[in-house]
Amino acid sequence: MPLPPLGYGRRPSVFPSHTQRQSRACLLTPTFNLKAWCEAHGRHDLLEEWAHPDMAPHEFTPASKTRVPWVCALGDHKWTVGPGR
Repeated sequence: MPLPPLGYGRRPSVFPSHTQRQSRACLLTPTFNLKAWCEAHGRHDLLEEWAHPDMAPHEFTPASKTRVPWVCALGDHKWTVGPGR
């Protein structure tokens, strides 16, 4: 596709829009969730440190920015951060 002349306006983007990226990142399925991602990538340590009292890792996507509680495997340190951070 030829580009419009300079000053004519914005060129069409070849990258997905912010809304498209955001909706793709928020799509939760039985095969795309934090638990499945951890198991597929050998990150069982993240599942062991999960400390959310009401929700499980399979209810979040790996890119989720929702803050959830975590506890160090040694049990002496607690923090809150989203899985996607």
